[in-house]
Amino acid sequence: MEFFRIKRDIPFMRHALAFNIVSLITFLAAVFFLFSRGLHL
Repeated sequence: MEFFRIKRDIPFMRHALAFNIVSLITFLAAVFFLFSRGLHL
């Protein structure tokens, strides 16, 4: 007896380009703020 049908394949690789772009933007923002404000120790 099966209440919920579980989909076995998860197509997350079709969103890989969008995730890579978001990751690149956040990385560039982190590098920018590191150089502009410096480390506040």
